[in-house]
Amino acid sequence: MRLILISGVLSALAAGPGGAQLLPIRPGDHVRVANADSASLGLWRVGTVLNVSRRALVFANNGGDSVSVELGPRWRVGIGSPSAGHALLWGAVGLTAGGALGATVLSRAFDGEQLGQGRGLETIGFATIGGLLGIVAGMAAGPRHWEDVELTAEGIPAAPLTVAASQSARIGERAYWRRFPATGPDFGAFFQAYEDSLAPVEGVWEILTAGSVAPRHLAIARDSRYAGFDYVAVQLPRPGASLATTRGRIAWALRGEESPTAFTVQPPNGGAALRADLLGTELILYRLDGTTEKWIRLFPVIEK
Repeated sequence: MRLILISGVLSALAAGPGGAQLLPIRPGDHVRVANADSASLGLWRVGTVLNVSRRALVFANNGGDSVSVELGPRWRVGIGSPSAGHALLWGAVGLTAGGALGATVLSRAFDGEQLGQGRGLETIGFATIGGLLGIVAGMAAGPRHWEDVELTAEGIPAAPLTVAASQSARIGERAYWRRFPATGPDFGAFFQAYEDSLAPVEGVWEILTAGSVAPRHLAIARDSRYAGFDYVAVQLPRPGASLATTRGRIAWALRGEESPTAFTVQPPNGGAALRADLLGTELILYRLDGTTEKWIRLFPVIEK
């Protein structure tokens, strides 16, 4: 079962962050790249992103060749998005042209008597088609709005260890992870993108169980939605289960103590707080009855 999860994580990493949308640049985006000291827009190289990480960008230049760039302060990188105003202008032109054609040249394209709409149907139908085609053409051929990407000596800046939660929560209330799909591959992509800024406890974990009990997986990630706590542990769907089965239910809130390897673990349902110790690639949770739960890290893999 562990191999299934790891395989899914690695597959997601091969395809990039995907739905998680963790980096400001993703495959398929339009980018322009120039030396930081370039003063002329004519020096920009424009193309479509093929692959990207925090430290490197590969894009297909409009001239046809692939360009690889090691991201850093010596480069200027911008992401292009279609101009909404230009697309709407082309849409208005297409709407007008389609409506005019529908009322005149193409007025017999539909059987007016059978549909009971007459010439009005052609006018409305072709106006709609023309408007949609105009918007698409305007987005594809029109000017783009360019937004610069911040770069440091390490490439795209690492994620901070503390991120404001998307919504606050109180102990005793059930909460869910909603920033991106709560699956192993999505969390794997998150941890891969920001691997060099992760806290030691962040990662995908599996409980060591005995017998035929199906393993449980948790993703522990930075999240401040519970006041006084730094991380949440998100329950991941079992392999083969639908995402709706768990919906990213938050199983624990965690707070670091004096030692970087000691944590207070609070079940959000209002149960008693527990203690946990991080021992290398193992997380030991101490239950109130004196027994322990042992969790083993699946990802990121820590080199010994």
